[in-house]
Amino acid sequence: MEFELISKENLDIAIKIQNEIFPLENGSEDYKESISGELSCHRFLLKYWLAKVDNKYVGICGLYAYKFAPKDAWLGWFGVLENERRKGYATEILNFSMQLAKKLGFETLRLYTDEIDNANAVKLYKKFGMTCEIYDNPKDVHYEIGKTLIFSKSLSTKPITLWNNKNLYLNDHDKKNNII
Repeated sequence: MEFELISKENLDIAIKIQNEIFPLENGSEDYKESISGELSCHRFLLKYWLAKVDNKYVGICGLYAYKFAPKDAWLGWFGVLENERRKGYATEILNFSMQLAKKLGFETLRLYTDEIDNANAVKLYKKFGMTCEIYDNPKDVHYEIGKTLIFSKSLSTKPITLWNNKNLYLNDHDKKNNII
């Protein structure tokens, strides 16, 4: 598997793949922000990659980090195209993301997801030994309580520290991406 950094040249492909994987969501503003390097006030890292096998795009992934939690890398827009699933690509992409986060000096890899719509992904995260907690921060009010999960995995020998509902600014993110 190869990983191609999202750039101006492949931005349209990235948006198309993301829209196929997440048809009710829009990551285009995140991708544009990652290319421009002009990050929102909360982030200090934002990079995305297209995953390719035999010169064919099969998925997408990204890493971002918050200034207020500089040891935590977050997995963003992680997914595999539906017709490419059950081939082990999600495992390869997740391994790539974890190794890259570790190489960049992060101690923890985290992600958030919806347990109802992403049941197969939840199984994968559990298979990787990720710790799960419910995210129900009242500042992110449009997320249904009890349905948004945060998964965390230590990238070092240190034990996991739970996220404990610190604000993820999901409402701000979704407004920027025209999701809400």
